[in-house]
Amino acid sequence: MKKFIFEIAIVAFATVSICILVRLYWINCFPNKIAPPYSEGTTTLVLGASSSECAINDSILSTYLNLSESSLYFCANYNSLIWFDKHSKNSIDTVLCSAGLVSFLYYDPNVPVSFPARVHKTERYSMYSYDEYLNLFTKNKLEALWNFLFSLKITDFSISRIGGHYEQVFREKINDPRAKEAIQKKADEYGYSGYTEEVLRRDAREQAYFLRKMKEYCDEHSIVFILFNPPYYKISDFISNKGYKEYLLHEFGDDLLIADYEHFVFPDLSYYGDYEHLNYKGSCYLSEWIKKKGLELITAKDYCKTT
Repeated sequence: MKKFIFEIAIVAFATVSICILVRLYWINCFPNKIAPPYSEGTTTLVLGASSSECAINDSILSTYLNLSESSLYFCANYNSLIWFDKHSKNSIDTVLCSAGLVSFLYYDPNVPVSFPARVHKTERYSMYSYDEYLNLFTKNKLEALWNFLFSLKITDFSISRIGGHYEQVFREKINDPRAKEAIQKKADEYGYSGYTEEVLRRDAREQAYFLRKMKEYCDEHSIVFILFNPPYYKISDFISNKGYKEYLLHEFGDDLLIADYEHFVFPDLSYYGDYEHLNYKGSCYLSEWIKKKGLELITAKDYCKTT
């Protein structure tokens, strides 16, 4: 019996060791996994979470590369920007970063840094500050080992490029009551006018910090930085974005460039996947529009005048 337990312990130890070694190998090799075909001809890098992941079709906008992914924080987008700029043979001249109120509203300051789902969304994109991140992540050794292993996903070992990608969404749930639940929950939490600049800076401080870091990086490397407000369906009916606009003016000044498509008019509601995302039909329509007319820009001064 003791021999059997010992053998089980050896197998378990070997399995854990192999997982850790594979994990470390993957981390060390990851910056070199930018597949050249994805970067050829790219001049505009699209960064953000699911709203831009489903909105900018980079097969239509051939000089764009969409590295957005569902639920990514700006810290992940920031490191995707650095990776691409340093490791790609292509030189980008523009970054289109999806922001808008929703990008701050859903940030949860109470989620621990070492929570597995959060680790998966940030750590794999944070290699350039990995030493600092690792020091924070490994303060509790047992917790670190647990999250180190259980934040793994099968797709982690098959990723061929940094960041995310354009996602073809074929759903059409704009009239589904469940599509409103997430935004309604936030509206109930803060009240219509309660998400002020002060609250944004408090409850989404990491988002604010890394958005500024992206802007600073672009300024330092002569890259045009543009905020992209993707189309939403009547989000302003639930909660005010006044605090978000005040934050932009105070943080970035009057001259910040904004591509404001939040209230972009589609022929009908079938172009939305839900209240916060376009579907495939919507992304094609919007991308063809931008391809034909160019990216329409305004300054923060003009954007923040609107209600």
